[in-house]
Amino acid sequence: GRRHQEHRILWKEAQGNGTTKLDTAYAARFLEEEAQTLETRYKPQSFTEVKTEYNSGPTTITSPDPITERLLELEGLDQYSATFREEQERELSPEIEQEREIQRPPPATPAKHSLHPDLRRFVTHGTVPEDSKACMPAFNALSDTTAARHFDVGKLPRGLLVTLDFALTIKPLGIGHVTDLFQRSVQWILTSASGTGVIETAVVISPFEAQQLLSEVKRSSFVSLHLYSPRPNMGFRPLDGLDLYTVPHRGVSPKPALSLATQMNLFSGQLYLKSMDEYHSTRLFLQLSYENGEGKSNGQRCSDAPGRYDEALVQFLKVVMTKLRRDCESIDKTHVGRILDQRVLGPGDFR
Repeated sequence: GRRHQEHRILWKEAQGNGTTKLDTAYAARFLEEEAQTLETRYKPQSFTEVKTEYNSGPTTITSPDPITERLLELEGLDQYSATFREEQERELSPEIEQEREIQRPPPATPAKHSLHPDLRRFVTHGTVPEDSKACMPAFNALSDTTAARHFDVGKLPRGLLVTLDFALTIKPLGIGHVTDLFQRSVQWILTSASGTGVIETAVVISPFEAQQLLSEVKRSSFVSLHLYSPRPNMGFRPLDGLDLYTVPHRGVSPKPALSLATQMNLFSGQLYLKSMDEYHSTRLFLQLSYENGEGKSNGQRCSDAPGRYDEALVQFLKVVMTKLRRDCESIDKTHVGRILDQRVLGPGDFR
């Protein structure tokens, strides 16, 4: 408003006799002051400096222009007051835009889905042949990721299995390619249990395989299909008991062995544990000792005995948890994050 009013006066002065006379010196009058002097900024002002069409000089508040009249109607709001500037900042704040650069996966060709005959045999007979090419140890599926550069995945326990269709999401991009951005999340798990009600075999399958095998699993007396998801925070109950959704429904659902549940949770990216037993099992998986560490207050680092702590394995799990499963989010304050940082947890951390 003020700027338009002053520029309108300057344009009228520049126009005369049907022509517009505008030289460099006159054009400079359209410029605004980039900065105010200390005197201009802090000296008390007895009147509001306004230029009107009828008076190019200062006009006192006793003879206000339309803009000043409007300001006076708003409880005497002064354009130079802090309150007036706060109002303008509040109005402009929604207009602030942020530009983010999104890192997208490189172009790739999706792999063709397949259902191996050995997986059907597992549904009908409850066993997976040892030399079967339908499955592989779960952590071997991460051999083409950047996490595998820190640790040989072939040295990890081989209890939890994944199918080839679950592990292979795209066609190989070439020698040295990494699949960090093409990892499938754990959702469907096929299990078979012993007569004691303990799950002995667990196979992570793809949604395609779950859909294709659903009708056969419903008729099977050897395997069960479970819906699983890693625990996102302490506010949700853990699902590693595989009791959220089970097909077919049985009276008593078998439970996975503690070591198998630990592998399942770490492979899927679960960051929160539910008990001290899970805590001990996780430390055992990571080959972390308790020497000179147990009994210390929470937050202190463990001082592990030589040879009992594998830095490469810990770094491997850190990359899996942060980069592959959590989109590079921090895990420092989570249970698994603190364990990987060699900190001791107590019973109070799981309440």
